[in-house]
Amino acid sequence: MDNSDSYYIRQFGPDAKNDFAPHTYDRCYHHLRRWIEASLDVFKPQLKDILFPLFTHIYLDLLAKNYVQEARAFLDSYKADHVAFYSHDLFQMDAVQTPHHVTENAWALAVRDPNNKFTVTLHDTTFRLLISYLEDNNMVALLRILSQYIQVNVISSTAATASASASASASATTSSALAAAPTADATSSSSSTPAPAPASNPEKPISLAQFNSTPLRLGPPLLPTTDRQLIESALTAAANKDPAIPPDNKGLYDDHVTPIKPVPLPPLRAKHVQEYVDHVQDLAHRATLSSTALPSIAMYTWHNTYDALTCATRLVGHQAGVFAVRISPDKRFLVSGSEDGTARLWSLDTFSNVAVYRGHNYPVWDVDIGTEGHYFATASHDRTARLWSPEYIFPLRIFAGHLSDVDVVRFHPNSSYVATGSADKTVRLWDVQTGNHVRVLTGHAGAVQALAFSPDGKSLAVAGEDKHVHVWDLGEGKRIKKMASPEGTKSVVTSLVWSQEGSLLDASEEVASATAAASATAEKRKTKATSNDLLETFWTLRTPVTGLVFTRRNLLLATGAYNPTLP
Repeated sequence: MDNSDSYYIRQFGPDAKNDFAPHTYDRCYHHLRRWIEASLDVFKPQLKDILFPLFTHIYLDLLAKNYVQEARAFLDSYKADHVAFYSHDLFQMDAVQTPHHVTENAWALAVRDPNNKFTVTLHDTTFRLLISYLEDNNMVALLRILSQYIQVNVISSTAATASASASASASATTSSALAAAPTADATSSSSSTPAPAPASNPEKPISLAQFNSTPLRLGPPLLPTTDRQLIESALTAAANKDPAIPPDNKGLYDDHVTPIKPVPLPPLRAKHVQEYVDHVQDLAHRATLSSTALPSIAMYTWHNTYDALTCATRLVGHQAGVFAVRISPDKRFLVSGSEDGTARLWSLDTFSNVAVYRGHNYPVWDVDIGTEGHYFATASHDRTARLWSPEYIFPLRIFAGHLSDVDVVRFHPNSSYVATGSADKTVRLWDVQTGNHVRVLTGHAGAVQALAFSPDGKSLAVAGEDKHVHVWDLGEGKRIKKMASPEGTKSVVTSLVWSQEGSLLDASEEVASATAAASATAEKRKTKATSNDLLETFWTLRTPVTGLVFTRRNLLLATGAYNPTLP
């Protein structure tokens, strides 16, 4: 019996010892669950937020007291209630099976950390109903868990909005998104940009819908006047040689409606001007794609080439597995993220390691490079994303706020924002200049593993373990589309990419091997759509597709690891 149990026994008398017996935990949770299901609809969504935190800590309490069989029985009895929204947490929980695990497993330690409590927001009326029920039914064990491991934010019912109920269907932990103050970086001395004033009085919390509707700068990057003149002059000269380039290029670099201070960048050089010209030339010659003009696709598997077909160079330096790589826009550098907690910059001219960036405490799951190539971002198991400049070995910004692993990170097309997707089932959009989060997108039923901004920067596609693709309007902060996997796959989406004009969105999946084998009679097979959203499905026989990219001329490239063991 732990110290907290002893304290409650002293407070409530010797008879309270039975209140911490294993069967009492199960009985209390069972009755609370039934009471919540029978509650009025106005209270039910918020009350359900409390069930998973209680479920988690009851299981850990039983294990900590060496009630191993009772803990497994409790987990098996009620885990089906939480699979839809907490599959990732249940997977982690299933690995904690002994009292020893409770004190040493990283997930269990994080959950029991007093500085990392589950946060649940309840209206004052809902909170009073909950406490009254627990007290009236002598549920001392649940009261102890509630006070020791769960942070309850009580807000006035008069400040309640309809959006609070809507967000309850997402993770209970995500309801604290607005309660936590935006986290700026620890190295603010590297930027003189002051943090903006709070948008509202912290004593008067705003709804998630209000927060997500604050104005953003989603247009193209603002170019200095001299840079515009250089590029337009070069484009005019190129238009004389290539009739496909329109003679009037002013619209390509229109300023924002509201002028903004751009993200600091080095001065434009001659090679950068040429890159802009090359980009516009590619746009002029790109294939036009639409629902009636879809891309064709071909995937080939080569055997026994003995390095004669495609030569590869191995870059050695990381001390553990490498999970992500990105090539810079100028094709001169490569950034990699590794299980050893570091990111490394490699020269593609000399194929050597140029710099090592340390700061994350745990594995780096993903990396991305800004469109200009002067900044890159990393996502890590330590629940943070970080912004780096190749010139400095310390992070310029630390984006902290997620409650679980940050699995994916992507730059906005104008490099003013960074989007992060997490195992806590949320997506956050961060302002690069201030380090504050400006959007919190909830409603995903699984860990987020893929993100893609539309070319105009106004939409964000999100996918992951819930086997759906969500499309969000960033200006309004609202989901405008939810698309399911095609019938017959129902697999995790691993990659997303938009066509260059933003008319098509492509997704790759880790399709189940039995389904792929049964539906394909050749190396590649094309099937017709089964819904209005899905236009085409391209099957592989033994190659799960893990990466997609559209070239600037709208050629769709797909990559995957050939697996000859698949049936």
